Amino acid sequence: MTEEQAVAFSKSGWWEDKTAEQITALQLYEPRLCMPEFSMFYGAVEKSLGRPVFTHEFARHGPLETEFEAKHPEAGVWKAEMAALKNRFCRELYDKQVTELSSEEYDTSPDFQCDQTEGFPTSLCVNWEQEKAWLQLNESLLMDRDKMELDYYRSLCADFGVRNCADAEDFNAILRTLGEDAVCSAELPEGEEPAVE
Repeated sequence: MTEEQAVAFSKSGWWEDKTAEQITALQLYEPRLCMPEFSMFYGAVEKSLGRPVFTHEFARHGPLETEFEAKHPEAGVWKAEMAALKNRFCRELYDKQVTELSSEEYDTSPDFQCDQTEGFPTSLCVNWEQEKAWLQLNESLLMDRDKMELDYYRSLCADFGVRNCADAEDFNAILRTLGEDAVCSAELPEGEEPAVE
């Protein structure tokens, strides 16, 4: 999750009707805290493992996850359910943000083969007024795709999220995370904004 997604997910209260095991199955595998307080997560882990947990144990990736999975054979099911919950939330948040950002004037880069969308032609859009950027699939290539495939590529854009983008330096930094073709196709000279397409 991006920081913005984690904060919004935390504010949604997703954990309120979840068991300690379900909370552990989500938060233990998510690097960003998506609960109001670490102590809530800490308590869920202790309860689901049935033992006191030392703070330093959270610093090492792997041992707590292995112990959780060994103690609870259904951990894989919980992880899948919680991942689906998190992904659905992120997709809805992304769709809402993009709808709002694209209702104003925004700029679109040329298409590029994007690492985030597994090579599917994508553009980086930016609303300079709001200082936000997001990925947009090449809609003309979506016509012959089935709904499941489209949803998959759209979910990859949602996973990337909406990023802060105040200037050409930020824009280019985002492009560098999207692969070599993104940089070659859409990099901006410093101090320049892309032309609206």
